[in-house]
Amino acid sequence: DYGFKARYAHVWRGVDFAKEKPLAIRYLVYLSRSSRTTLNGCHLLFVSLQASLHGFKNGCLPLLFLDTMTIKSKYQSELLTATALDGNEGIFPIAFAVVDVVNDVNWHWFLVQLKSALSIFQPVTFVAGRRVGFKKPISMIFKNSYHGYCLHWLIEGLKRDLNGEEVLQVIITHFYDAPCATTLDNSYYYIG
Repeated sequence: DYGFKARYAHVWRGVDFAKEKPLAIRYLVYLSRSSRTTLNGCHLLFVSLQASLHGFKNGCLPLLFLDTMTIKSKYQSELLTATALDGNEGIFPIAFAVVDVVNDVNWHWFLVQLKSALSIFQPVTFVAGRRVGFKKPISMIFKNSYHGYCLHWLIEGLKRDLNGEEVLQVIITHFYDAPCATTLDNSYYYIG
């Protein structure tokens, strides 16, 4: 159907291989052939597909968004992610890691793996929520790179800190207007 002709011996070996190995090991072997996969003991797993790395290097701005989320399972793992924006401003996955806990050590390990996978020499701008402890590891691993905080998470922090204040809505409005300002003076007006 797809114009692909496989020799009988290759198909037979593939079937034998699939029967011998557990599903997770088969998947990791498959990923390791077409991507960068790092398995550190049994607690850390880093995956970055070659197609995603190629797409980021050749079609995306050097802007990476870092985030974390809890994986709902019996193992209580955490997922660290690095994504970019594609040409249609859609989410473009670059890499992810499964870790046992989110801490500075695991972020450092993730960023070292990411730098090794990306192998780029231009500065990259990183954006994350304030709760992602990445500022120190980024400056150590990605020299001459930039970092910023996600506007949404900064606003959520303001709402939490200024709960019930009358000026909260005015502050939030100015906070959203500042990055959209067309001149530096207008941006300072909204911030100041």
